[in-house]
Amino acid sequence: MRRSKILMDPDFLRERAKVHIRSSDWCKALNVINISLDKIDEDELESHYRANKHLLLLRIQIRLALCHNEGALEDSLKVMSILPSDDPLLPKTLRLKGDALYQMGKMEHALMYYHRAKRAKTGNNHEYEIRVQMAVEAIKDSLIKPSKKTKFKINVEDLDLPSENRIIKTTELTVSKEHDKKNCTKSATVILRYDEGSISSRHERASAYVDSQLNTSPLNTR
Repeated sequence: MRRSKILMDPDFLRERAKVHIRSSDWCKALNVINISLDKIDEDELESHYRANKHLLLLRIQIRLALCHNEGALEDSLKVMSILPSDDPLLPKTLRLKGDALYQMGKMEHALMYYHRAKRAKTGNNHEYEIRVQMAVEAIKDSLIKPSKKTKFKINVEDLDLPSENRIIKTTELTVSKEHDKKNCTKSATVILRYDEGSISSRHERASAYVDSQLNTSPLNTR
């Protein structure tokens, strides 16, 4: 086989791309796939067909890793258009289309394709069951209304601090959070009262600590 034919062989190109994938070099892998799909001889129908369904599936995975979700979705549609209904690659194609929709935030549509993939898959379909559960949980989470955030100010003068710390009694910690005021006040008190260092440095650490514990936006000090 001539060197040019070898270089354009779908199996060779697929393995070459996989080498880059194993080293997480997604951009190089994508470049190999793109070049190979562009240069495949249209007259060699069998080769063209094999290249399309295998290389396109590989490109979907690469695009998903790069978060090129629109491109991954387009490729999945191309593959589905050329696959017969009994093709063993159909379940994987449906799953990858579901992954693209999932990453785009379209959980309900993703769940539909995960179910289709699970039904089409023969044998072990544990990976497909996980996808279904993942989509169901994401949909449930999206339906839960976030609790109303309460804004309040913690006056340092209200904290249980020694008298020498009263110098910062006019300082306020402004917090927007879902936790109750009592817990936040207690956390700030512990840091400001027992940490070492100057009053100002303790105040900084208190703000940072409370923020990290409550997972809120940074505290504003005034």
